[in-house]
Amino acid sequence: MFIESYGLILKESEGEHLLDMGFTYLVRPNIQLDISGGIGLNDETPSLVWLSSEVSIDEIENESHRQFIESLEDHTIADTEFDFVQGNEGNLAKLISDHIEQIKQKQINDSMASAQTDSNEDLKVLLETHVEDFKHGFKLKKILTNNDIELIFNPEDGDPQDNINSLYKNIGQANKFIFVYGNGENKDWIDVRIKKTLQKLTEFDRYDQSIYVYMAPPHKEAGNFKLSKHPLIKVLDYSDNPDPDEDTILNIVNELKGQKS
Repeated sequence: MFIESYGLILKESEGEHLLDMGFTYLVRPNIQLDISGGIGLNDETPSLVWLSSEVSIDEIENESHRQFIESLEDHTIADTEFDFVQGNEGNLAKLISDHIEQIKQKQINDSMASAQTDSNEDLKVLLETHVEDFKHGFKLKKILTNNDIELIFNPEDGDPQDNINSLYKNIGQANKFIFVYGNGENKDWIDVRIKKTLQKLTEFDRYDQSIYVYMAPPHKEAGNFKLSKHPLIKVLDYSDNPDPDEDTILNIVNELKGQKS
């Protein structure tokens, strides 16, 4: 079994950190099974260094290798560069999985921190809809796309945790957010989506973002979900309007673009 981290620096390019890992298993004296893989690491993500608990650091023969491991063990090397773990093989798979998730989260956070919010030229709208309201969401998608509004269309489907992770990723790419609320039974879904979005935006001091709830048919009272009165939430109530006319469309588009009707 092996895990190694290394750097790759190409001419006139930024350095790239990589992690290789794999297993070597002797099936028979003349048959060897090798499984290996690798991932690229963000510059600010510590490289994972794992050492079996069965290995005694004092008995490592190569002096440079031993000194490197010792510096990891006593934290002489900055913890921001390497994440050193000495443990048993049974926990290795989870350790690698957790490290990959850390890298993914770092990419989401970087994306959120760099989102542009101060120009209509950079306007990008996240349109989220419950699978039961897909019809309303798709109709709104066509309206906005036809009016030159760049969209991330993300209908919920499948595993709930995957949907939340997808929401977090998309938050980093958008600067305005619309949640479609058609089926009255989905008000808890609306509240959860708004709450998760507000939490993520707050982590990155993005307090000036616009969050909309597009109320589609059937008719609903404007305040029938918990977060409807939140100061950052704007309710676009078209629950009595199954087929938006030109004035309605213009109002929605102008609202998103920050223009007066």
